[in-house]
Amino acid sequence: MTTSRPANPLARRICLSCVAALLGSTAMPVLAQAPAAGAAAHADDDDSIVVTAQRREQRLNDTPVAVSALSSDTISDLQVRTAANLVGLIPNLSASNPGTSMQFNVRGQALIDVSDVNEAPVAVYVDNVYVAATAGQGSQLFDLERVEVLRGPQGTLFGRNASAGLIHFVSRGPTELLDGYANVQFGSYSQFIAEGAVGGALAPGVRGRISIQRNVDGGYQKNLGSGGGRFGKTDTLSGRAQLAFDLGEDATLNLRGYGTRQRNVHPLFPYMGRLDASGNECAPAAVLGGQCMSATGYRVADPKPNRGYSEHTPDTLPDHVNLYGTDAQLNWNFGGVTLTAITAYMKLKRNLADDVDASDVGIGNYGDFNYTELFKVKARQFSQEVRLSGGEGGLYWTVGAFYFNDRRRASLSVEELAATPSDFDTMGLVRTKSWSAFGQVDYPLSPTVTASGGLRYTRDSKRAHIDTCDQFSGCATINSGNFAIKDDNVSWRAGLEWRPSSDWLLYGTASSGYKSGEFNVTFLGGVLANANPVGAEKTFSFEVGSKSGLFDGAAQLNLALFHTTTKDKQAIATTSLSSTSLISIGDLVSYGAEAELTAKPARWLRTSLSVGLLNTKIDAPAGVTVTRNYGRVPLALDGNNFVNSPAVSINGMIRPTVHDGALGKIDLQADFHWQSKSDLDIANSPYDKQGSYGWINLRAFWSDPSDRFNASIFIENLTGTEYYARAASIGGLDFRFNVWGSKPRIFGAQFGVRF
Repeated sequence: MTTSRPANPLARRICLSCVAALLGSTAMPVLAQAPAAGAAAHADDDDSIVVTAQRREQRLNDTPVAVSALSSDTISDLQVRTAANLVGLIPNLSASNPGTSMQFNVRGQALIDVSDVNEAPVAVYVDNVYVAATAGQGSQLFDLERVEVLRGPQGTLFGRNASAGLIHFVSRGPTELLDGYANVQFGSYSQFIAEGAVGGALAPGVRGRISIQRNVDGGYQKNLGSGGGRFGKTDTLSGRAQLAFDLGEDATLNLRGYGTRQRNVHPLFPYMGRLDASGNECAPAAVLGGQCMSATGYRVADPKPNRGYSEHTPDTLPDHVNLYGTDAQLNWNFGGVTLTAITAYMKLKRNLADDVDASDVGIGNYGDFNYTELFKVKARQFSQEVRLSGGEGGLYWTVGAFYFNDRRRASLSVEELAATPSDFDTMGLVRTKSWSAFGQVDYPLSPTVTASGGLRYTRDSKRAHIDTCDQFSGCATINSGNFAIKDDNVSWRAGLEWRPSSDWLLYGTASSGYKSGEFNVTFLGGVLANANPVGAEKTFSFEVGSKSGLFDGAAQLNLALFHTTTKDKQAIATTSLSSTSLISIGDLVSYGAEAELTAKPARWLRTSLSVGLLNTKIDAPAGVTVTRNYGRVPLALDGNNFVNSPAVSINGMIRPTVHDGALGKIDLQADFHWQSKSDLDIANSPYDKQGSYGWINLRAFWSDPSDRFNASIFIENLTGTEYYARAASIGGLDFRFNVWGSKPRIFGAQFGVRF
């Protein structure tokens, strides 16, 4: 059969892009997702952004991977200062927070845990170094060159615990020319942020760069409870120093040292009672509407992100982190082959406390018992990676090996039940040793068609010593045990790409990923069996996509369809006030679509728009349940949606230049995010739903004609939108556990100079 070809080349390109995407839909419903608002705030940047998604430098639009990148200008313009700021900017990227650490969700795949011991399926890298502890993943977000977000399994080139995707923060490196900047920002709640960097040549063949950031505010939450004070405070000091040495004409050595001192005050949780005046459980709408109370009549009618109730003073709910590390990266080119060696060490200490009962009176049906969780973790990691790579004429290859050694000691306790500060409910020492060997090759089948394939073998060995006691019974007996996990895994990737023209790429990939087995080192309540490990998660994904430049480079359209299955999905199941267990909830299936569109329809106008669709489903064995609701109802997980996985999300940005002349350049910018309702807990209880919500940010920018001096003003969360990041109606408690995802409306101004 012969098909006619559209006469219009642009129409043909769009048509074939859609056909290529639809080829992947034979095993799933047809979905369409469009672009992230911030993935490329400047439409003309996509063609020049260089990423390392395949462990070599490539233009963003030449990379046959679903990868989004934020340039340094976009990072600055959109105020990306924490990892949480990425949410709403990247397709199919969301996040949840159980009250302890940010946990990313990529394509409906995420970690469900409350400790800093277990590793997530979304790997985080900083300057090519894997950062395992979630508490250390967002502390160096300043003076960045770019941020890369890779979606889908990255098991071949990046390895373990990248089965859902990967986020890579890349710092600005030293250059030969003297350059730098200094910025100060003032905002609501006494916010003050000072940031700066300077770098350049120090001697022939030697370059350096120093970066520093101070971020402090007075806290966006007022405590209306008996403890008083302000909560949700930020107080961080971070620094980074880099040296780059030319070791002859063909080799460079980059040294990096960094550190962060964080003395934040943990935010207060919102209170939401679950009982009526007769002591019966309210209907879900009444609970969510703040109409219900505790067993002893305590009620908060209208919880707000800018206020809370606690008996604590700010100094008793710390979120303190000390982090420092160093690494060395050698690149040596000899005879067309490049040797890359990366040696890294990092150490972290964290002390966190949160007021679980979200009130100053305590848990009503436990005799108005005040419940404060204390989390402590000490972690240190060492990693060594060695790669050889080369190729030309479309043939590229990479082989390498990776070693990882991690040691973490964590403890969790209930402050009110501890006779001494050293008392604990659960304490664990977890040691991980992992090594892997990998390789990937891109082979040109013709001038326009390239096939690729890769393999990675991983050997994991994990050991844990865990102690636990029942603090509610006075810790009369401490139960101790040793546990071990050994895993072998082979991850693979196969792909095919076709380039009909220089600015159009079609690709299809099938890949697998692996997340290591884990132990439960959260609240065990004296039951050692709750610490039993679960096996590894194994992920398989199929994806097709298109990347196309349109209208002579005035617009860029990237499309992708995917279907992902994760076997033996891990999750922490909180079953009572003092007990959790780590279980395999069965399989998790997610499918959806992504598209990123950026356009510059006029010289003075930049825009982007996205629409995202996602479907997730838990395929759990019969009998896998968790206990929820006041009556301790066992709820089956089979057929449930996954956590924080909205079916629809929309992002957008518009940035006109309203003046460009003798007074300098003035840009106005509006960006927004909207998403449909989602489930905040794997039980999908009607009490643990989040309705649809959205936010709008407004910004105005000025720079002088020389582009040396700049200033901006902004309003974030213009509409004062309120939403939750996590919730769970834990069985037998008279309140719903909630964590705010939103902050109040924030105003501010920034002033800067470049040199």
